[in-house]
This record gives sequence, structure tokens and C-alpha cells, in this order.
Amino acid sequence: MNSTKNSKKPIKIESKQIATIINIFKISIQDFLSSPFLGMTILPFVITTMLLFGIFLYFGGEFFQLFMQGNGADLSFINPQEHPWLASILAFSFVKWIVVTFFYLIGGAFVILISVIVATIIIGFFTPRIVRVIRERHYPDIELKEGFSISKLIWIYAKIFLAFIGLSLLCIPLLLLPGVNLVIFNIPFYYLFHNLLVLDVVSNINTEEEFKIIKEKKRGQLYLATMIFYLMSLIPLVGMIGTVFFIITLSHIVFLATREIRTQN
Repeated sequence: MNSTKNSKKPIKIESKQIATIINIFKISIQDFLSSPFLGMTILPFVITTMLLFGIFLYFGGEFFQLFMQGNGADLSFINPQEHPWLASILAFSFVKWIVVTFFYLIGGAFVILISVIVATIIIGFFTPRIVRVIRERHYPDIELKEGFSISKLIWIYAKIFLAFIGLSLLCIPLLLLPGVNLVIFNIPFYYLFHNLLVLDVVSNINTEEEFKIIKEKKRGQLYLATMIFYLMSLIPLVGMIGTVFFIITLSHIVFLATREIRTQN
């Protein structure tokens, strides 16, 4: 009963948590700049870049051709008899320019977010190695329990992706509102980003029961860290290059939380 009540409490980030995160960030940067991790950074970046480039070549030819046209875009697919008011508005060149600019801004943001999610999924294959190196360097006293079965992990990942799809569908109507769409657009992607990163790290260190305790007790730290990571990822290329650093930092947070939990027990 108590855990249910606690789970409904709003997320609070105290100044002590911010100081802890800053200290963890400093240590994580030192780890990230060491040779084992710099080598791991290259492969996710290369794979993500090649994948996105392939998608661009396959789907982007027509869009690039429209972009190269001097008069904006060909919007003749709109039937003026069925939509006379829309056709009359789009007859103005500046309106076409606004529509096309908006399209490419949203499209560009979408590509960045997709690249971040792809890089996050790819780095999941490297997470066990990253976690082991961090443990050997800083937390040799903490045992890696990895208490998640394959079936349990598949079920959790399925729920995360289903929730992501549901959030995306709920956000679609709000994408038509200028200004609001830039914020709403990020909600489902941040949800997916946060949960994938946290689950990747915790599943390589903890049992299911410890996972629940860490999510409850360290919610503020975890959300603060992943929110910073997500905002960093919105900068082009940072999301593809920085995923190793993100995993390193979360590993430190989870190891410290694990030590606290196991010491109390």
C-alpha cells in the first residue's frame, strides 16, 4: 500500500541530487575519454549514420527534388474543387514557403529524434560491456546480479513500445498547433528514450525487486540525468556520439543506488 502511495508522488529534484549528478558527470567524462569507451563510441555512430543515410537515399529523393525547386513545392495534389479555401490560401507563394519550411523543420526534428532512438537501441548491445568496465574501475564490491529473464525483458520492452505508440497517437492532434507541436513532439520520444536507457543499465546490474526500489527512490536523479541527455541529443550528431557517455553516467547512478540499497539490507 505504501509503495502505491509513494509512486503517485510528484518527482522532486533536490539541490543535493543536482550536486550528486554534477559529480557523477565529472567522473563519467573522465571514463568516457578513456580508450575503451572512445572505441565503443565509433561503432554506434557509424551504424546509425549508415542506416539513416540508407533511409534518406530510399525515401528522400522526391523530397530533395521538391526542395531544389525555386518556387517552393508542388502542392497541385490538392483538389481546388473539393478544398477551394485551402487552394486559394496556398496560391500565395509565401504561404507555400511557410508550409514547406514547416514541413522540413518537423521532418528534420523527426530525423534527429529517430537517430537518437536508433543509437539508443544499438548501444544496448554494448551496455553489458560498459557496465562491467565501470564496475571493475569504481565498484568492485558490487555484484552484478542481472536478475531479469529474457521473457521478462521482452515483456517490459513490449510495454514500453506500446506506451510510446499510444503517447504518439495522443499527441498527433496537437501537432497542428504552432509552437505547442515543438514541445508535444518530444513527449513520446523522451518517454521511449528514458525507459530504454534506464532499463538497459538496470537489467545488467540488478534484480527486478531492486529495479523497482531504484525507480522509486532515485526517480529524481534518473529523470534529471535522462532529461539532460535528451536535450543534448537534440543537437545534431550529439545523440549518436553521446550514447556511450549516457550509459556510463547512468551506470554510476545505478551502482551508487545499488550500494545504498544492499547496504541497508
